[in-house]
Amino acid sequence: MGGIGIVYNPRAGRNNHAPGREETFRRILGDNGVFFRTDDIHALARAVQVFSKEKVDVIAVGGGDGTLHKVLSAVMHVYQDSPLPMFAFLRSGTMNTVPNSIKLKINAASFLTRIVENYKNNRSFETIAQHLMRVNDHVGFLTGAGVVARFLETYYAAPRPGPVHAAGMVTRMIFSAAFRTGYNRALFKPFPCRMTIDGKVMAENKYIYVLGCTVRELGLGFTPTPRAYEKPGCFHLLAGNMTPSDLVPKVPSLWLGKAFSHPRMIYNGIASRVTIDFHERTPWMMDGDLYATARRLTLSVGPTISVIRG
Repeated sequence: MGGIGIVYNPRAGRNNHAPGREETFRRILGDNGVFFRTDDIHALARAVQVFSKEKVDVIAVGGGDGTLHKVLSAVMHVYQDSPLPMFAFLRSGTMNTVPNSIKLKINAASFLTRIVENYKNNRSFETIAQHLMRVNDHVGFLTGAGVVARFLETYYAAPRPGPVHAAGMVTRMIFSAAFRTGYNRALFKPFPCRMTIDGKVMAENKYIYVLGCTVRELGLGFTPTPRAYEKPGCFHLLAGNMTPSDLVPKVPSLWLGKAFSHPRMIYNGIASRVTIDFHERTPWMMDGDLYATARRLTLSVGPTISVIRG
């Protein structure tokens, strides 16, 4: 009973390019827990069932942001109201947005070694309390629709997606706004919807972007939601119709996490419950995983988890 449960996604960015990592993780874990290679969602479900049955003390996730989102969603489905284990995020993705946001920079193998040594020697873990973002039956840390999802669609279509390519896309968006090329047109296409924020129906019926986060950083160092931890039970929400030309002057503020306003920024603040009723099939994302729906999404704050610090 107890021990450490590892979820290892072989398709995660860094794992995919380092075939020896799986064996390294298995060797470090030894007989201090259970290791699951999760090639698909069914393998993940089986892993979480075993974690629950064995009452593991730590679930260590060897994957990227999308893996974290899927693991946490599966855990919440299986554990229901049972006490949750601690979580460890082993940096194994391409972007590692969530670990970066909580300042977890340690190498995955080194981090796992430290966790196993602490566990074997019955030493306590330093943890942080991190609340989750809930969108319908999904949980994670950041969600968005419109340009937030369309950016990812374009990013994933690249032959070699990664931080360098993402930075290049941002640069191209800025130049497109400055020189009025057509690159931004499809990315910034408005989507029709009805949005209700904490019981108030918004007058606007079309948006270019919606972004809700329980972490501050979005990736590449951008900090568009600095109020994510401001109030228990709330997340930071951005929603509006700012065009690329509107956004370019705000890039320093978005980077540094400074407050800003604009006539086409419909909402920029904390919220506890948001519903979005889409009028057509619209792409949206959670922690980098892409979805699409023409139905209602309900955004709220999910459970609070204990995350082991590096």
